[in-house]
Amino acid sequence: MTYIGVDIQKFISTAVVINDDEKIVAQHIDFETTPEGLDKVFDNYDPADCRIVIENLTAAHRVYHHLKPKGYTIYVLHTGNG
Repeated sequence: MTYIGVDIQKFISTAVVINDDEKIVAQHIDFETTPEGLDKVFDNYDPADCRIVIENLTAAHRVYHHLKPKGYTIYVLHTGNG
């Protein structure tokens, strides 16, 4: 299983990818928070073998609604700040 944590901002986002052994296997730094930018990152990961964690702040709803129809399992966390 692949796990991806995403720090979503309005225009630029960052993601870290870990495996079942909790080892970082990839980092995606400063990619655009656009459909094209998201696809450049997430098209590299099989939705059936991937879990994504995002915060419920800023542009999270756009990211969620772009990735969910592609079959990704997405967990949205409430930070208490939004």
